[in-house]
Amino acid sequence: MRSYLTLCLMVALAVTARAVPQNAPVVGRITEATAYRGQALVTREIATNVALGDQEIVVTGLPETVVPTSLYATAGPNITIRSVRYQVTALRTPPNVQVRELQSRIARYGTEQRRIETDLNVLQARGEYLDKLENTTAPANGKGATAPSTVERNTRFMFAQRQEIARKSLELEMRRDNLSSEVNYWQRRLGELRYGRAKSQREAVIYLGAGRAGLAHFTLSYLVNNVNWTPSYSAYLNSEHTNMMIEYVAVVTQRSGEDWTKVKLTLSTTRPTLIADASALSPLWINLAPGEEGEGPQSANTARMYSESRNATQSELTGNDYTVYLNQSAAPAHSQKGPVGQVSQSTGMHNNVVAARMQNLELSAPDEIVEAARKTEAPISELLAVSYPLPARVVVPSRNFQQMFRLTKLYLPVNFYYTAAPLLADCVYQSADATNSSKFALLPGPYTAYLDKQFAGRGQLPLVARGQNFTVGFGADTQLRVARALVSKKTAINGGNKVVTLDYALKLLNFTAQPVKVRVWDRIPRTPDENVMINLVSTTPELSTNAAYLADDHPRGLLRWDVTVPAQATGVNAVKLSYTFTLEYDKSYVFTDLPAELIQLMREEYQATRERRKK
Repeated sequence: MRSYLTLCLMVALAVTARAVPQNAPVVGRITEATAYRGQALVTREIATNVALGDQEIVVTGLPETVVPTSLYATAGPNITIRSVRYQVTALRTPPNVQVRELQSRIARYGTEQRRIETDLNVLQARGEYLDKLENTTAPANGKGATAPSTVERNTRFMFAQRQEIARKSLELEMRRDNLSSEVNYWQRRLGELRYGRAKSQREAVIYLGAGRAGLAHFTLSYLVNNVNWTPSYSAYLNSEHTNMMIEYVAVVTQRSGEDWTKVKLTLSTTRPTLIADASALSPLWINLAPGEEGEGPQSANTARMYSESRNATQSELTGNDYTVYLNQSAAPAHSQKGPVGQVSQSTGMHNNVVAARMQNLELSAPDEIVEAARKTEAPISELLAVSYPLPARVVVPSRNFQQMFRLTKLYLPVNFYYTAAPLLADCVYQSADATNSSKFALLPGPYTAYLDKQFAGRGQLPLVARGQNFTVGFGADTQLRVARALVSKKTAINGGNKVVTLDYALKLLNFTAQPVKVRVWDRIPRTPDENVMINLVSTTPELSTNAAYLADDHPRGLLRWDVTVPAQATGVNAVKLSYTFTLEYDKSYVFTDLPAELIQLMREEYQATRERRKK
């Protein structure tokens, strides 16, 4: 009885499957695209006639870079989207027809190439004939010398002929090179057709129900790969150093395999996640066993190892849901209303296990290592999720080259000043502080600086939120100079300790006719060894009273002076600065090369300092 019912059910399903009508394939029109970092969400609008009831609409011509699990459709009234599935089918056009067309095209190009080679040979023969003609028209001695007018006429003729030969040869060679490129391209296409690379096409099959017959409108959306965009800026500072114009552009790379013609383009920094459900947090289990401190499989013996292990584990968590989802080979979902999915049990459990490893690392690491790593941890990431819809429709063809689109222009008042670090360079650099008063967040990206319409250099802009302060550099001013010198070094013994006293002098020169404000930077050493004492004895003049400097930079041994350098301050009139500090340590200690850990720490602090100075 059960077998009979099963057989009946299978027959009913087969009849139902055959009963679903399938309309002629449609392509639709791409109307919208949202470019992310690495992908894009593309939307096609489809208008087609439908019959009353359930049916399938096949949307063909999807690119090779489509993400099959990302397909979803929406429709207007009287249309119910029941499911969307992806399929790959054979080309409907017989390949042999295309092969014959390409063979004919390549043959025509071959004939043209041979004609060009023949013309080039004729031009070469004309040049050789002119060489012989020059030798025969020049007399070997003074007898029978040619009249000057004849020589002038022959010379003009020779130059005119050679000029014509050179021009025609160049035109033919350029045409030959272009034809060669065309032949290579079409030969590759011919090979693709012959060996089957282009013998399939990608389609979306939309199963829908229509409440009435007639013209229906709906959209198909999907993700494609090989699309990216990055921000870029041009900063223009006026000659009075009072206002700055920033041109904000997007550099788009679109290699999805389909052209976007007159689309509404949105540039976004969000991640096109397909995950709708949050991972559940499970209880944490730990395991303790007899052993010595630091013997565990996840133990970290140094602060650097501890930080690297934590960062690696954290990176594994970031974006994991999306990656795992796209790699799943699940069947197409039914009744899809948007780019959403579910977090599978395996995905959520994997995240819990990865997080448990990170917590186990925190529990097992020695106290002093955790404390040392905490002091050098990078600040919380300030990534912004922003979207920039372009005001007009644009054309974005699928090409290997980059395409630029202007997002906006910002006009901002600035606080202009100079900055110098004589330990690193004898130049004084020009900088401008501004506040992002626009409605746009400025994403990290390169900028090109122009001062009074003249190129001043290139730099890197950090992330700048709305209302946030930032700094733009405008290159070095060659009329300002700075110098630094070690004035004296004295070493003394104090009991079991060695005391080293060092005096430094800095000098600022201004060759311009205007006074300038300069921020001057220097530094005294730091050490992780608590037995080494470092003391800043004196500074002339006093250090800056800027609140941000006193809070962030001064505790790390950085010195800053805010000084005004008078006009024509050169020679004995140069502005002078000085400071003195002492080092006191066990007299048995000696200076060694910097270990890799401290060099890495300097790199991290350098990056943090750059980010902080730009804000």
